Parts: sequence; structure tokens; C-alpha cells
Amino acid sequence: MTVFDTTSFEQFQDDLAAALQAARAIGTPEAAIRKTAAALGDYFSREIMPKNPEQKLLRAMWDAASEPEQQAIAAYSDEFVQ
Repeated sequence: MTVFDTTSFEQFQDDLAAALQAARAIGTPEAAIRKTAAALGDYFSREIMPKNPEQKLLRAMWDAASEPEQQAIAAYSDEFVQ
């Protein structure tokens, strides 16, 4: 299981990219990846205190977004780290 390092935005991006690559390598369906990304966004919003300005912005956007908008943020995050 990947443990995400949230102290640095760049390291978080690298960790997320590695997790997505591993999921795709074992054939995880894209719908499952999107669902997991949204669940991860919910978890981070509730449980993880932002440690840098980028995380603070992402949390504020996530908290203000509707569910469809959160799914769009999750999908964009996937595209962003590729």
C-alpha cells in the first residue's frame, strides 16, 4: 500500500502518480480509479491538515465543490500527475 507523503506538494504528486501507475498496471478499471480518487479527496479533506499553500487551496476547493465538481477535481488530479 502506498503511503502518501503530504509534507511536500511535489512528493505528493510523485506518490499519487506512482499509485495511479500501479493501479493501471494491474488492470484496475478507470471507473474504480475515479471512485477511489474521490474517496481519497474526501478523506484528505476530513482527516489531513494541509501542510502547504497548494494543499490549503485544494482543500478549500474540495470543500466548496458539489459532488460532480469533486469528481471533476479528482479526474483533473489524475491528468495533472501523469
